[in-house]
Amino acid sequence: MYPVDNPGDWLPNGLDMADVNGGGDPDFLVNYEWTGRVRVVFHPGRGLAPDRPWPAVDVGRFPNAENAAFGDLDADGIVDIVVVQGIEHHADPSAVRILWGRSPPDPEASLSAYAWEDGGMLPEGTGVGHYLDVQVADLDGDGFPDIVAQSENVVHLFGNAGGGGSSTR
Repeated sequence: MYPVDNPGDWLPNGLDMADVNGGGDPDFLVNYEWTGRVRVVFHPGRGLAPDRPWPAVDVGRFPNAENAAFGDLDADGIVDIVVVQGIEHHADPSAVRILWGRSPPDPEASLSAYAWEDGGMLPEGTGVGHYLDVQVADLDGDGFPDIVAQSENVVHLFGNAGGGGSSTR
């Protein structure tokens, strides 16, 4: 067993993977519900060792970060992040939040080179229920990944119109 990530936070609530740095290995997105911490954990490649946690960078802290997913929402070749927030732990309102990737993939770059910019909450996804899960995929075949978020009793589709726009379905 390998210690991939353990920053000392409670409730690692979500896990997604993508090759964020272009190194050819899966990197992981981990969110910790209790503290709202969202982290990208980079695969060490050939440096995999059972006694060493993987290198990681904090993306931010968001109230009750229930889950998070990778996806290149603006088709710029840089991995973006979607975070869904529930309504527990002082997170009011619930929200679907976009974090725009600002670091081109470079397996030789230092961890400090990786950054995401908080694009804020999707207005049509704010305050509509306690979000629990999120996935990103091109559901309508238009070449732009859409966001699917699950709340307590509804599955919401946020269609990506390209160019930063969205529509709720």
